[in-house]
Amino acid sequence: CGWQPGAMGFKDVALSVMEYVQGTGPFGYVLTILFLTVISIFSLPTTPTEIAAGFIFGHVGGAAVGGVGKTLGSTVSFWIAQTLGKKRGWKVPLPEKYEAELQK
Repeated sequence: CGWQPGAMGFKDVALSVMEYVQGTGPFGYVLTILFLTVISIFSLPTTPTEIAAGFIFGHVGGAAVGGVGKTLGSTVSFWIAQTLGKKRGWKVPLPEKYEAELQK
């Protein structure tokens, strides 16, 4: 009893996760958006999750979930980088400083 390595293949796990998300109703949208946000923050591939969202929620719902999740992930990533940059004193160079070098 319990989980045994190799007992379930990737296909079985993926299908059971998709069935679970589909069975949660409207909360499934929230779960998928949160998952896409997290994997976007860590720069992991989002395509498999977006394809699964299309199968679960349909074309329009899947596209909406993918767009919202990736936008939230990008926004959080930008906020983290901006916050860390300010704390470490990083500055974006002004165009005047490097524009002359580009013209050469």
